[in-house]
Amino acid sequence: PETLQVLQAAVLASAGIPLYLLGKHHGLPPFLRTALCGLLLLYPAFAGGTSYDIHENAFLTPLILWLFYGIDRKRIWLTALFGVLTMMVKEDAPVYTAVIALWLLLSGILHRRSKWELITGMLLMIASLAYFFGVTSYLATSGDGVMTYRYSNFMYDGSDSLVTVIKAVMLSPMKAVFECVDKEKLEFIGLTLLPLAGLPLLTRRYERLVLLIPYILVNLMSDYRYQHDIFFQYTYGATACLFYLVTVNLADMKNRKLRMAVLGLALCISAACFGAQIIPEATRYPQNCKTYGAYYDRVRETLDVVPEDASVAATTYYTTHYSRRAELYDIRYASKEHIFSCEYIALGVKSTYSFKPYETGGQKGYENFRDMILKEGYELIAEYPGRVEIYQKR
Repeated sequence: PETLQVLQAAVLASAGIPLYLLGKHHGLPPFLRTALCGLLLLYPAFAGGTSYDIHENAFLTPLILWLFYGIDRKRIWLTALFGVLTMMVKEDAPVYTAVIALWLLLSGILHRRSKWELITGMLLMIASLAYFFGVTSYLATSGDGVMTYRYSNFMYDGSDSLVTVIKAVMLSPMKAVFECVDKEKLEFIGLTLLPLAGLPLLTRRYERLVLLIPYILVNLMSDYRYQHDIFFQYTYGATACLFYLVTVNLADMKNRKLRMAVLGLALCISAACFGAQIIPEATRYPQNCKTYGAYYDRVRETLDVVPEDASVAATTYYTTHYSRRAELYDIRYASKEHIFSCEYIALGVKSTYSFKPYETGGQKGYENFRDMILKEGYELIAEYPGRVEIYQKR
């Protein structure tokens, strides 16, 4: 688990490579390119997610920036490779490639450029739509479907279809505006746009503003609170688009002193936000380890009763401790058949989240689950009273 956490930070830091190359391609001098990469590392909505857990969205920032680099360099293999890799991150990742395709199409039409933008945009759009509808259809028929409940604030007809969201925005644009600027999102807007000194908006190439769609759609329109929280990973896709806009808009500035002044202002604001928001969160976990060290040691001692070669089912937060087991199930998501196939069951007594599926008739889920495993022949062999219980099958 520790290795994965470090590797996630490395994946995110690698986004500095395509960003530096993009700056070089657009004519920014080495100093400004380096400062731009520093801005990315200090950006609150980029650094914040590393203080939480592992999430596939961490791949979005470097992959999308590489995609932009392939497009700007007109390298077919780079564009195709990183377009496909971006879509493979998760089921909604084609939203980012579709928006980039739309930007390419608009750019090609408005500025009558070479056929590169039109052909690349068209192919990327077709691939994005095909992948998105294919994957969501598969999830609907073979899984639990996509998480459309995160846009329930737009589903006026009681349906759970994303088509309803599109209709709602078209029928009532002011509803979309209202949802994007409600009270709880204003702080998020401040922590994501101010540290960039408004650079994503400073352009006369208005087709570029299309690249703000992921920021609006993913982070602002939804009423799912984690999607507009800088400490979660839902910002990573939009961050790539925002930093591409920062790069090209900086490159368009002819006045070198103005360019340096705006980027310097962005660095100062980002550094201030980093110090005020990110550092306290980053130090909270080490401080907790120090403050509650004796408690955590007692929990680990209790969990270590389970032999290393034994199969085990555990509540969510103890699965990490057992991650090296060949057979391990999370009680929250495993079937009863899988749970009862295990030799040991480790329970966090206070883990109400894990026992949610077992809440019935006003009785707590933990009590129902405990009664159930006792009837299945498990017995209590070790405990940290009120915290951890270890059961073994007779």
